[in-house]
Amino acid sequence: EQAREIGELAPNDRPSALAVANAGGAVLLDVPAALEATAPVVVTLPGAGAEDLVWGHVVVRLGRHSKATIVLRHTGSARYAATTTV
Repeated sequence: EQAREIGELAPNDRPSALAVANAGGAVLLDVPAALEATAPVVVTLPGAGAEDLVWGHVVVRLGRHSKATIVLRHTGSARYAATTTV
């Protein structure tokens, strides 16, 4: 819900719309204004098995003049359908 509050646009393609609808909420990564991260920020998205279908919704909010390297790391086995907004 907070993702919508910060002005995220609604998905305009079917896979993204399904990911947002079925994800059960968004992961919000908030990088404060003027922060210069010295190490990558890693978001791990695990899969339990190849037969699983995992829905995801990741929102990255970067504050003014911030600098960060964001790594989305997929582990395990799963079919993963997601939308990521920066």
